[in-house]
Amino acid sequence: MPTDSELLRQFRATRCEHPFESLVESHLSLAHGVALRVTRGPDFASDVVQEVFAKKGGRC
Repeated sequence: MPTDSELLRQFRATRCEHPFESLVESHLSLAHGVALRVTRGPDFASDVVQEVFAKKGGRC
């Protein structure tokens, strides 16, 4: 399994969604948990997480 650094490097080099999706999947619950503690609201926390993982990429 590739490391986070390898996935990020791969995404930056290719702008392919697959490595980015892997990063999101591995960090989504952590980001959502932090957002919930900070915002104290599930709807706003979901919006925050969506912004954290927003990207301008392409498909391969």
